[in-house]
Amino acid sequence: MAMKNLSFLAVLSLLALTLPLAIASDPSPLQDFCVGVNTPSDGDPKLVTVDDFFMAGLQNARPVANVVGSNVTAVNVNNLPGLNTLGISLVHIDYGVNGQNPPHTHPRATEILYVGLGKLLVGFVTSNGDGNRLFTKTLNEGDVFVFPEGLIHFQFNVGRFPAVAFAALSSQNPGVVTIANSVFGSNPAIDPNVLARAFQLDPKPKSVGHNDNTWVKFKRGIRTPLHGRLGAKPKSVGFVQTILEKGNMVVTFCSGEAPVLASEVDKLIPLDRVWFPGASRGLKDDPAKMELVEELKVEDWVRVKASAFSMSHGWEDITLNSNGMMHNLDEDGDVGIAFCFRSKPFSFKLYNIMPFSDIEKVVPFHEGQEIHMKPSITQPRLGWSNETPATIGKITRINMDGNLSAHVTGRQPLWKVSPGDAELLSVCEVSDAIQYNSYA
Repeated sequence: MAMKNLSFLAVLSLLALTLPLAIASDPSPLQDFCVGVNTPSDGDPKLVTVDDFFMAGLQNARPVANVVGSNVTAVNVNNLPGLNTLGISLVHIDYGVNGQNPPHTHPRATEILYVGLGKLLVGFVTSNGDGNRLFTKTLNEGDVFVFPEGLIHFQFNVGRFPAVAFAALSSQNPGVVTIANSVFGSNPAIDPNVLARAFQLDPKPKSVGHNDNTWVKFKRGIRTPLHGRLGAKPKSVGFVQTILEKGNMVVTFCSGEAPVLASEVDKLIPLDRVWFPGASRGLKDDPAKMELVEELKVEDWVRVKASAFSMSHGWEDITLNSNGMMHNLDEDGDVGIAFCFRSKPFSFKLYNIMPFSDIEKVVPFHEGQEIHMKPSITQPRLGWSNETPATIGKITRINMDGNLSAHVTGRQPLWKVSPGDAELLSVCEVSDAIQYNSYA
């Protein structure tokens, strides 16, 4: 009996020792703090300073011009050494319009998310044993949501404006596994047959042929179609209505339906369904007379075309070649462009085609790029401080109104410059021809 009690106490003691390790993501600290090595203090508590526990700049918006439309700024033990052994970290997330933090997991942490700005659709999926149930909810400003440790979760901006969120995680280094990157972007790549079987797909790509609703037009060399044109013209565009036998199909043109052979037409990139704001009945016309226009979205960099001919139609204080950022593009046709020299965005209606046709996309600036003033600029939009035409700065921040903040060597305050006044510094290479500037 004594031996059984002794065995029970031994097992109980073992459980007591191992249970904290089983339920905690990070071990509990054994002292006030333990700033890690590879820091100025190099693990010596006597050399630790207040800067080991401090980080600035989370209030600044980060650019979201990437494939997912979001930017995650992590505050963990890798960039804030004082978090070592404390079992907690933080992230700041910027979302563009339609931006997302794609499905991912944190293998070592539970996450609690707070929405500071905008509207987010969030959710997580339970494990296989629970039936892979989806828990999802739309969050507004001030709402909080929890993602359990290790479960796949996501956030998606469903609002009409950019969004911001903060999240705390129960580990100093929670880790992140983005599902799409891990499955389809592994190094080396996973065997396609494995992925095809897992996702129930055909690993061999099939040739794309004609099917219902495919947009087509007659091939250039077809002068007399087998069944005639029946009102359609050589350049007419239509869509496949019905697939028949032996290569025959019915195509709907503006002039009506016509039987054609699949070998007589080419497949086209389709025109999306379009809506003309302000028009009660829309516009009817031959698609052959239309062309796709460059799609603009919020946070795109744009410029007033040098060839713009409608500057007298309401551009106010905006001049040719002015650079700005798309601020809003609303469903009711309201458009806003933020220019750093204006206190509020320049607004107009989408159906006011004159100003909308006078803007074009431009290549955006990025943090870390070196810039200088364009030689043609004699009076910058934001004025001169201590700069000269030869001043060179490195972009450290791109502000929400589109103006650039750049660091100039030897100067403490940042250089504020309008993007329309700046250009990227050219990198000279061997054999490049150069010209001496009198102001250099």
